[in-house]
This record gives sequence, structure tokens and C-alpha cells, in this order.
Amino acid sequence: MEIELPTEKVDEQFAFFQEEYRKKARIDGFRPGKAPLEVVKTKYRDAIAKEVLDALISHAFQEAIKEAKLSPISVPIIKNLDFDQGKPLKIKAEVEIMPEFDLKDYRGIKLVRKTKEITDKDVERALESLRQKNAQLRAVEREARNGDFLVLDLERKLLADSRSKPEKFLNQLIELGSGNMLKEFQNNLQNTKAKDVRELELTYPEDYFEKNLAGKKAAFKIEVKEVKEKILPELNDEFAKSLGDYQDINVLKQRLKDDLLKRAKDSSEAKLRSDLIEKAVEANCFDVPESMLENYLSSMVNQLKRQYGKIDEQKAREQYKRAGMDRIRWNLIYNRLTEKEKISVEPKEIEEWTQRFARSYNLEVDKAKEILARNRELENIKDTILEEKILNYLLEEAEIMEEKEKPTQGED
Repeated sequence: MEIELPTEKVDEQFAFFQEEYRKKARIDGFRPGKAPLEVVKTKYRDAIAKEVLDALISHAFQEAIKEAKLSPISVPIIKNLDFDQGKPLKIKAEVEIMPEFDLKDYRGIKLVRKTKEITDKDVERALESLRQKNAQLRAVEREARNGDFLVLDLERKLLADSRSKPEKFLNQLIELGSGNMLKEFQNNLQNTKAKDVRELELTYPEDYFEKNLAGKKAAFKIEVKEVKEKILPELNDEFAKSLGDYQDINVLKQRLKDDLLKRAKDSSEAKLRSDLIEKAVEANCFDVPESMLENYLSSMVNQLKRQYGKIDEQKAREQYKRAGMDRIRWNLIYNRLTEKEKISVEPKEIEEWTQRFARSYNLEVDKAKEILARNRELENIKDTILEEKILNYLLEEAEIMEEKEKPTQGED
């Protein structure tokens, strides 16, 4: 934007603020508000000029944006400024605006809905998973073998630093052969029994997940306190009844099958919506405003810091840049669609959403509203409902082909 304000407006603002400063100025040798104007102008020259400039710029930007019918999404950045009393104010500034784009190809989007058949083997795997979760551990006197659990006391000392003190980790429960341990550690514990003591040295891999240990050499002293074997429950009616309101094992199997069907359907619908968004963005691939992308990436970096502590910020920004641009494009697309197709959110829809939220967390509706208001989620709820309505509208307009998903390896 290039803006110019006439000398009269500039001088008018100088006169106003000079008088304002004169009224409240406290200058030695003069009563409050009685100092000569020339003295005030000299003493408060820089402060008055700043007040004048701030007032003129604010007004000038508002008028220029209104006249040009712009939709700014950032504060204007001044690139060049010519300002002084007795002269016109000349400003060159940049301001980011919402990208202009025409919605294209949002009707008749071609999609594939993949449906998965739930087989008896799927149910058997789910049943076996339940069996594993409900296993009991029983101490044994024999040597440990893969699949057993060991209760250990560990002492670790990093060897690179002579000043480092040994660290102790008591009553650690590990599963032998689980693949969750370093190979050297795993091999050292094979065939151990209760009360055995083993010592070893190893070097952590350079890509070890605990960065403070990566590439470092350590010495371990390990005391095996107990060896425990896993006792799996029998798959019978008693096992089914122990898990809840199931009359027998067949009722449990049917419930598992129903759950698997629901999960498969939910996963299929989530993938369908994800594909829809991807195709809508591909068809409307416009430039993303830098300030919006920067806000997205800063938010993502802060979230990762809260989760993981110290992170490589630059790497994280690069990693999430593409996803951020697509997410911003989609937000702008569906907001434009709400205007074009006149889709809105009614108060009763927010009320229904809140009631579902309350039921999900076993809360009274008033308590749920209080929590949502405290976390400033009410506007987010509206956006969530609006996006869902837009997705449903686009799915109704889409061309969807049904396709059965191929069984994974090992399935019938």
C-alpha cells in the first residue's frame, strides 16, 4: 500500500497533541498547564511526534484497507516512511491479505470407500489379545527363557565421565525376548535364575531414543530377583464372564466381532474424509499466507515441546510445513464453501454436540459447558460442527466407489 496524507492533517494532529501535552506538562518554573507552548514543543518533541505518527498511521491504514476492500490477516509492515511537521505523511507498507481463489471441482469428487470384512481369524486375534492382557505372572525356580518376565535391580555407570555416579533402578520388570531391549542386554540375561548377578558393558547406538545416552558406553551390574512365567487363562465361559456381562464365550466373541466391525467402519470413514480433503486441496492449490503458516508451525512446535521437552525446532518446522500448508488451505476452502453454499451452525447443534460430550465423559451438561467455556472451546466446537457439515455436503456430492479391502497377510 502507498498512502499519503496532506500536510493539513499532519499539522492538525501536531497542534492537538502539543496542546494536550501543554495541559498536563509539569515544567520547572511554570504552574501545571501554564508553560509556554514553544517550551512544551521543545521538551516533548519526540514524544509528541510519536503520538502524532501512531494516530495518523492507525487512521490511514484503516481508511486505506476499507477503501481498497482488503481482508488483512496481519499487521501492516512499514517499508518506507516520510514524516515531519509541515510536510505530507507518505507511507509505503505491506499487509498480508486472505488469498483470492475461485472454488474449483468440489462437486463430484471421485473417491473410493474401502470396506474390510471381519473374519474368524480377526476375532481369534482379538480374543488372544484379551487373553494376553489378562495373563498372570507366577514365580519359577528354573532358568529364564524367552517369554518370561524378570524382576531386576540395575546399576548403571557411564564410562566416558569418571565423575559420573552410578544410577540405580530397582524392581524393573522386563520381558525376555520382547525385542524392547538392546541386543547385548537381552543376550546377557538368557538362562538366568533368581539371585543371579550379571555384569556387562555396552555402547548405546548413535540413534538411541534417549539422546543423552546415544553413542555412550556404559557398565551394568544386574541382579535377577525373580523369574516369572506368564500363565494364560483358558478360553472358556468362565473367562468370558470374568471380563464383564458376557453369558458365555460365544457372546464375548460376537461382541468382539461387533467392535471390530465398528472400528473398521470408523477407520474407513475417516480415510474417506481424509482423501476428500486431500483432493479438494489438490484442486484448489493456492499460495498460503506466510503469517498463517508461521502461526501454525509455532503452535505445532510449542505442542511438541510440551510433549517431548527439547526438540530440533528447525527440523520440526520443515517436517510439518507441508501438512501446515494443506491444513490452512483446507480451512480457507471450507470457510469459503460455507459462504457459497450458505451452510451455518444453529445453536441447537452446539447444544446437541455439548450433550454428546457430556455423555462421553459422564458429566452433567452444565458441568460440561463450564469446562468447555473455561478452556475456551466453544468457538472450536462451532468450527468442528461446521467442518463436519461441509464434509457431509461434499460426500453427498461426491462419486464414491465401494471396494473391499484385501485381507492382510495371514488372513483368509
